Amino acid sequence: MKGSLCAIVIGLLSITSFAQKKPRPDGTAPAVDSNNNTENHVQKLSINLAPLLDAQAFLSAVEKKDAKLVIQYMYAYEGLDLANFNIDTLKKMVNENPFLPLLSKDLTWLTGIQEVAAIRSLSPSTGDKAVPTGGLNTIFPANRVADGIGTFIADRFKEELTRSYIKRFRDTLTTKDSKYHYSKLLPQTYKTLTLYESVFDYQSLMTALKEAFKTDIQNLDAGLIAFLEAHKKDSTIEMPAELLFAAKFYTINVKAGENPLTLFETPARFEYYNDLNNDTKVYLGRISFFLSALRNNTGELLSLAQAKNFDDPRLLPAFLCLVYLKSDDAKIQKFLKDTKDHADRVRKILQALVQTGDQIKKYGDASDRDLIMLVKNVNKNARTIFGELDSINGAKSSKAGVVFDRIDEFLALAASIQEEKYGLAITQSIGLMEKSSIDTKHPFFFKSYKKYGPFIANVAQANSSAEVKEALEVAALPVGSYQIKRQTFSEISLNAYAGLFAGLEYRTSPPKGANEIVGAVGFTAPAGLAFSWGTRDVVKTRQAGDKRVKTSWKPTGSSNSFFFSIIDVGAVTSFRIADDSTETLPEFTWENILAPGVFYVRGLKDSPVSLGIGVQSGPQLRELTSTSTVLSDANWTCKAFVAVDIPIFSFVSRTYRKRKVNSK
Repeated sequence: MKGSLCAIVIGLLSITSFAQKKPRPDGTAPAVDSNNNTENHVQKLSINLAPLLDAQAFLSAVEKKDAKLVIQYMYAYEGLDLANFNIDTLKKMVNENPFLPLLSKDLTWLTGIQEVAAIRSLSPSTGDKAVPTGGLNTIFPANRVADGIGTFIADRFKEELTRSYIKRFRDTLTTKDSKYHYSKLLPQTYKTLTLYESVFDYQSLMTALKEAFKTDIQNLDAGLIAFLEAHKKDSTIEMPAELLFAAKFYTINVKAGENPLTLFETPARFEYYNDLNNDTKVYLGRISFFLSALRNNTGELLSLAQAKNFDDPRLLPAFLCLVYLKSDDAKIQKFLKDTKDHADRVRKILQALVQTGDQIKKYGDASDRDLIMLVKNVNKNARTIFGELDSINGAKSSKAGVVFDRIDEFLALAASIQEEKYGLAITQSIGLMEKSSIDTKHPFFFKSYKKYGPFIANVAQANSSAEVKEALEVAALPVGSYQIKRQTFSEISLNAYAGLFAGLEYRTSPPKGANEIVGAVGFTAPAGLAFSWGTRDVVKTRQAGDKRVKTSWKPTGSSNSFFFSIIDVGAVTSFRIADDSTETLPEFTWENILAPGVFYVRGLKDSPVSLGIGVQSGPQLRELTSTSTVLSDANWTCKAFVAVDIPIFSFVSRTYRKRKVNSK
């Protein structure tokens, strides 16, 4: 290892020596004295002011103890004029620079130079500074009729639930937008929902919503930024600057074609930079400084091959020495002094920066997927750099790396969108919202987004109307045409209620030793006549200057019904909810599904769910499969149920009437 290192050093020295012995215009070579100095000690030097380019020659000059060459480099990097050279200034420069002693233990050969006049006569030329870029049974077979009714009830059961779900979904997103900013997060969805005033034609609505959902999820990263900024503007939550800074860096700047390296070179021009924590800003500043030092005089960043030169343990101090001289920022100079005993960490920082630049060159005009991978690699290198800076500062962990956590999270969101993993994208957006305390400041919004987000993703990914329907059935919860009885003065209708019941059953012929009265639970779907009326409040109003009082009735959204059941197809409905593909059901008769009864039913406010209590005889049909039936005697049951209200046909429906009453 030492031999290889010596060979490298000797080779560099040879090149340097050759470069120094330039022929004169007349073709003769300058004479060299015993101290390897050119005759008359007035050799002029071309300096690039790019530390990596000059470090080799500078190291060579130090090792040869060529004081005049060393002084030229030092004065050029310090920005001083050699015409004003003096020994005291030189000594101060030597004493303040922490890297010179690493190159030469005894520096008296430098500080003791006497040829002041000769040095003042030197005028080094400098290259351009780099700029960063950056029935009956025969006529009407019971099984077929019951199957038809059961199938209808099952379908309507699902449709009522679907309408209810869609209505709540629309109301949630459109009634409180000024507070929760759904229009920012899901703009196309919000616009589509506001165009449909009724959800009864939910099939048409879902056709439009599917495209809106897909568009919004494909732009969820940008929508999330607009959403977060709207909440920041409202000042309703404390928005972490790192979250918005990271989001805009990738979603706005990089996707628009900006070089990711600009995050390190000119971080201050990015939005929300000033709101970042101080650790992050300090570290970004230090990286920006190192990047400028790693560019040559044409503005190009070092290649990986050139960066390998930093493996030379003496070249790195020489490089840092010149970097120190070039800097006029006291904070940077203090930081450089702190790196004196952390050469390996500085080397890792420099190599990570060069590697980042090399990765960016390889990608060129990257696709979105490649761009995500590119920024992931840049972010990985940034974490390495920040970790090394933490170690140099003696900090086990700082807040500086938080911004890269947020960038990684937004990249993961972008990758899920790109790969059309919409469910995962929704989950990731929920996680990012948690970082901004939306979950605690606006729990209603957060709960509703977690509820409806997966529904949006499933519909967006559906490839057919059948898949959209399936997504709805998976998501739907209880409300539709049940609203008619809630909003009318009175109504007579053919009605069904599908749901769960519990009660006591009186058996006329119980098995030997068994009780006559037993508990019973199961699925019920009675169909019959319902006589209903909506609940209402009396509203009295009087206009200014008018003694007459106007009295009107205002529906409150609930209803009352006396329901007389005729048949109960609960077994068929229950079967059809689970299996809608079996074409022919097992044989059974009308007697098997006859179930006369009477109930009082209360329709809950603004919901298709109803609560009923009453008495019913039958049905005999208790259970149904695709190949068999389970029958019992027609027993009387006192039952209560919770069911979905399913109007089949309305015979009479009378709306509310306004009544006027004169009053003095």
